[in-house]
Amino acid sequence: MTMIRSAFRSPIRSAEPDLHLPAIRLSQTPRSVRRLAFGLVLLLFLLLPAAAFVPWTQTVPGRGQTIAFHPARRPQFIVSPIEGRVKKWHVVEGDRVRAGQLLVDLVDNDPLILERLREQELLALQRLTLADGRVKDQESRLQYVQQEREVLLAEAGYRVEQAQAQVLVAQQELERARFDLQREELNYQRTLRLYRSSLGEGKVVSKDELEEAERKRNLAKAQVPLAEARVKLAEKTLAAAEAQREATDKRTAALIQTEEAALKAALSEQAAVRQQYLMVRSQVQRQENQRVYAPVAGVIFRILANAEAGGQLVRPGERLAVLVPDLEDPSKPPIQPAELALLGGLAYSFYDPLTWGEYPAIVAELYIDGNDLPLVHKGAPVLLQFEGWPAVQLASFPQVAAGTFRGEVYLIDPTSDGNGRFRILVAPAAGEEWPAYEYLRQGVRAQGWILLRQVPLGYEVWRVLNGFPLVRELKPAEESASPLGPVQRRGK
Repeated sequence: MTMIRSAFRSPIRSAEPDLHLPAIRLSQTPRSVRRLAFGLVLLLFLLLPAAAFVPWTQTVPGRGQTIAFHPARRPQFIVSPIEGRVKKWHVVEGDRVRAGQLLVDLVDNDPLILERLREQELLALQRLTLADGRVKDQESRLQYVQQEREVLLAEAGYRVEQAQAQVLVAQQELERARFDLQREELNYQRTLRLYRSSLGEGKVVSKDELEEAERKRNLAKAQVPLAEARVKLAEKTLAAAEAQREATDKRTAALIQTEEAALKAALSEQAAVRQQYLMVRSQVQRQENQRVYAPVAGVIFRILANAEAGGQLVRPGERLAVLVPDLEDPSKPPIQPAELALLGGLAYSFYDPLTWGEYPAIVAELYIDGNDLPLVHKGAPVLLQFEGWPAVQLASFPQVAAGTFRGEVYLIDPTSDGNGRFRILVAPAAGEEWPAYEYLRQGVRAQGWILLRQVPLGYEVWRVLNGFPLVRELKPAEESASPLGPVQRRGK
C-alpha cells in the first residue's frame, strides 16, 4: 500500500512502465495503435487539399408528388345532377369501375314532380304537333299560291303573245291594202290615159275596161281604212292583255306576300312552342337523370354522400364521391351507358404505358424555391426518388446513385403558388422506364434533384461559406458537361 501511494504522489519519470504497477502498465495505449492514429491524421491532412478538386454536381432540390399529366385523368369529383336524396350506392370505396358503370341512384324530394313534368311535356308536345301542322298547311298554301301565280302569269303571257301576233297580222294587212291601192291607182291612170288617147284613133280601151279599173281602184281605196281600223283594234287588244298580265302579277304577288307573312307567323309560333317543349323536356330529363354513371374508368377513392335512413339530401353540383381515373388514352371518349349496354358491359380497356405519344401519362409535381427558379430550364436533367423505392442517393454524385429514376423538366409554372415556391413537372427522360402505374400511383410522394453542372468541391465549399448563388444554367455548348450527358429532348 505504501508503494502504491508513493507512486500516485510522484510523477512517472520514465516512459517505460513500472514493473511494480501492473494497472498503469495495462492502461497504456499500444504503440501500434498510436502509430495507426498518427498515420490516419496525416492522411486526412494530405487528402483535404486533394478533395478541393473533386468534381461536385450542383443541384436544386424539390419535393412533391406524382400526378397524372392530363387533367381528365386526375382525381375528380362525382357530383349530383339534381336536387334530391341518395337512394342507393352500387359501389363501395376501392371498387374499380368501367366508363358508364352505374354508381348511385338518386330520388327527388317531391315524388310527384316527375309525373307532373311528364304531363306538361305531353301538353307541350301536343301544342308543338299543332304548330307543326299549321306550318305545313301554310307551306302548302304558299306553294299552291306560287303555282297558281305561275299558271296565271303564263296564261296572261300567252294572251299578250296572241295580241302581239294579231297586231302583226293587222299591220301586214294594212301594208298589203296600201300596196293594192297604189297598184290599182296606177292601173286606173294607165287605163284612163289609154282610153283618152284612143278616142280619135280607134277604140283600144273600151269604156267598160275604164269603169272596171275605176271600180277596183275604189275597192282598194276602201280596204285601207278597214285595215287601219283592224290595226288599231289589235293594238287595243294587246294593251288590254298587257294590262291584265300586270294586274295578275300584282294580285298574285300580294297573295304570296300575305301567305308568306302567315307562314312567318306560324314559324314564330312553332319556335315558341318548341322552345317551351324543350324546356319542359330538359326538366323531365334532368329529373329522370336520377342515376349517376362513371364518366371514365377508374377506382372509387371516397364516397362523400351516404345513403342514410331516408337518404342524404344533396343539391345540384354537390359532391357525391371521388373517382381516380385510370391512366388510359385520353383521346378515347368515355363510353356512354347506351353504348355500354350495347357492348354487353365488355367495353373496357386499360392503357398501362406511362406515355401517350409525345405526352407523358404520369409526371412528378415538384416545388422548388423561387431563388433557384432562374437556374432551371425545360429539359434539365432530374434525379427522382419515389416513396416506397429504396434508394442510395448522393445528390452531388449522381454517378453512384442507386434506386433513383431519371427524368427531365417538362413544364415550369409561369407564377408561384403564393408562398414563393414554383411548381415544375418532371417527365420520364427519353429511354427511361418508371415503375408501372399499378405501383407508381398518383399521390406518391417524390423527392427530386435538378442537376445543374459540375464544379470543384473546394469552390462549392467556398461558395457556401460566402453565401454566393449557384452557377447559372448551362449554355447549349456546355450541355455535354452535364453529369447525365447531353440532354435528349422528348419528341426529337
